[in-house]
This record gives sequence, C-alpha cells and structure tokens, in this order.
Amino acid sequence: MNQLPQDDFLEQIAPIVYIERPANWDERWHGNDVFNMSVVCIVLFFLLLIPALVGWYLLNPGEVDFNSQPVILISLIGSAITLPTGVAYGLRRRGWGWDKVGLRGVSPLWVIGGLIAGMLYIPINIAINQAVMQVMGFEITDDFLNSPMSITPSTDGIFALLLILFAGILIPFAEELFFRGVVFAWIRDRWGLSVGVIVSSVVFGLLHVSLGSVVAITLLGAICALAYQRTGSIWVAVALHAGNNLIAVILPLLILMS
Repeated sequence: MNQLPQDDFLEQIAPIVYIERPANWDERWHGNDVFNMSVVCIVLFFLLLIPALVGWYLLNPGEVDFNSQPVILISLIGSAITLPTGVAYGLRRRGWGWDKVGLRGVSPLWVIGGLIAGMLYIPINIAINQAVMQVMGFEITDDFLNSPMSITPSTDGIFALLLILFAGILIPFAEELFFRGVVFAWIRDRWGLSVGVIVSSVVFGLLHVSLGSVVAITLLGAICALAYQRTGSIWVAVALHAGNNLIAVILPLLILMS
C-alpha cells in the first residue's frame, strides 16, 4: 500500500486517505490536475472578460446587454483562449505532450463522418429542447431564431464571420480539449467508462446555461465522449461538436431567408 501524493486535492478531502496505486498511476490525470486547470481557466477568463466588457461599455455607454451578440462574442473569445491555456498548463505541469488530450491523427473519414453526424444532430437537438420545455410547462417558441449565438439577416457581416469562427470552430475545439481530453479521461480512468461518459457529459450540459438545451447538450457530450473513446483522437469529437454548432449558428439565417 502506497501513500497518495499529498498534493492530490481530491484525495486529501476523501474519507479514505490510503489506497493502492494502480499500475499506470503516473500516466493518468489526477483530481488536483483537473482542479488546478479549472482554476487557471476561470481566473484567466475573468481577467480577459472584465477589461473587455469595461472597454465595450466605455465605447458604447449604456448599451451593454449581457445577452447581446457583442457580449456573447467576447465570452466566446475568452473561452476559446482560456480553455486551451488551462489544458496547456496541466500538460506542462505533468510533462506530457498534446497527444495526451487526443491531439493525434485519425482517418479523415472519421472526421467527415463526425462533422456530418453533428450537423444531422440539430433536428434532434431542437426536438429535445422543445420536449423538455413542454414537460416543464414552458411555452414552446422559436426563440432560437433570435438567439445571440445565431446569425440572422440583420446580423453585421463581421459579427457573422466571427460567430462562425468562434462558436462554430474554435469553441468546439477548446471545449473538447478540456471536457473530453481532460475531464472525461480523468473520470473514466478513475471510476470507469460508464461513469466517465455520464458524469462528464452532465457537467458539460449543465455549464451551458440554457435550461431547455441541457438535456440535448448532455447527450451531445456523451456522443463526443464515446467518439473520443472509440478513436483515441479528439478530432472526431471536435468535428461532431463543430457540425452541431455551425448549423445552430447559420440555421436561423437559412430559415428566415427561405
């Protein structure tokens, strides 16, 4: 029986302080790794977000709406920067390369298939959202057509391109690195595949604030986790996530122009 390292945050607060280390103990993410990376992401996010919002307010006094496209875009940019930075910190701290979080090659057919599957998931996503809202007694609306995360005919051209770039491409990459490459891998290695898929996906879903979309996003997270588990490459999960997000961003434009 070996004593766990004293810097392992979760083990320090666990009721069982001594357990037998598995053979690959030093090759796995630990609880303190995830905790430290999360702290880095949160602190860096607010260090970037607050000055950006203050600057926007000074340039546009009285026009700061936290549900507006500029504010949403600032948040997206912050997340796209902070999540990979937090992962990079964790990798450097452990002396690992990026292949540890799945940045390794995979057949293009897997990536293309993931992209198509993500796009085809949108009708399921919308149906689940509406079913959840109906079960909870809320009025079913087409608010997704006016979502600040979506492009409409009135959206400025530059904002439209930035939304496609960040919401459709960079955010899926950043979130998959953290939630599948780190959180899912940590829980899977610690408590098994089923627990890893379920818990990491629920956390992923709950962090997307919209109440109606939690179930659909949780399911998408589970599909991405299984794709990562099957292929060993994060790119398939990124393709799934990006396909879903890209269609979600441009679908209102296509509907309103038809």
